[in-house]
Amino acid sequence: MKWLVPYLAKSYYALHEKHKLEPFEFNDAVVVLQKGKKMVSKTLNELEDKGYLVTKRDEVDKRCRLYKLLSMEEIVSVYGEPAELTDPIKKLKKTQMPYLLTGNYASHLYTRYASPAKIEISIYEKDLSPWIAYLKSKDLGISIDDNLAEGKQIAHLYTDLAESRLSEKRMQNGLHLESIEQLITLLLKRKDSFSLTDALSLLITQKLNWQRLISLLKDNNLLEETGILMEITNKEAGRQVFSKKHLAQIKKMSSMSKKTYHIKASKKDIFRKEPERPYQEIAKKWNIDLSIPKSIITKVVQDLIRE
Repeated sequence: MKWLVPYLAKSYYALHEKHKLEPFEFNDAVVVLQKGKKMVSKTLNELEDKGYLVTKRDEVDKRCRLYKLLSMEEIVSVYGEPAELTDPIKKLKKTQMPYLLTGNYASHLYTRYASPAKIEISIYEKDLSPWIAYLKSKDLGISIDDNLAEGKQIAHLYTDLAESRLSEKRMQNGLHLESIEQLITLLLKRKDSFSLTDALSLLITQKLNWQRLISLLKDNNLLEETGILMEITNKEAGRQVFSKKHLAQIKKMSSMSKKTYHIKASKKDIFRKEPERPYQEIAKKWNIDLSIPKSIITKVVQDLIRE
């Protein structure tokens, strides 16, 4: 974060006097600041770029934005952190605030396989304002949970950090990463093609604590989905990539209750009217209604096993 020039500081305190830390609309800011709309827009944008303000689209009218000031006390708490840095990854290496790199970005750091679209960071909810103030720059958009930002470079903050996850963190080049077992579980829960690709790449390439992984999968009701993916990978690879021992462990602990597991392709095939439903024999063994693009599995196998 950076201290504000006088006119921005005056604008911040005028808005705070009226709206405190409650959301307000653009026209509310025009009334408070008593300036033209162009100047008010410039002021709000600068407050956001410097980490003193957050915005989101109105849930009812997506054309409108809502604005919310960050607490000055929480902003001040990160004063002295390296404000001259703009690279969020370099900032992560410098901070003392607890966090975990997670999601597709963490998977890429482990495997160097699929390139992520954004930086994903898990933080404590109580630290949200300091994190925004610390990371925000003109060139970095910040998404917060379900509130998605726009821009070429995005840092996505998830306010879901728990001590149990933080205690299992892995260190890599000065960065705090989600443990591989926790990360695989998280990615499988998302049930999208990108996260499935990353989960498979981790399962194939990384040394795993299988007992911990199986325990997490059981707690998150993901044993059957993982088992079927392992069997499908073995089939496509034409060899035992995943051992019979681990598959048997997963099957033994599975409830085998009826499930639906549908993954959509990342790109729509305009020539295909119905979703792909390969691997139905394996699906029946796991009692799963399965729909998954074969290309997701074959590409990972081709890139990471047959290379």
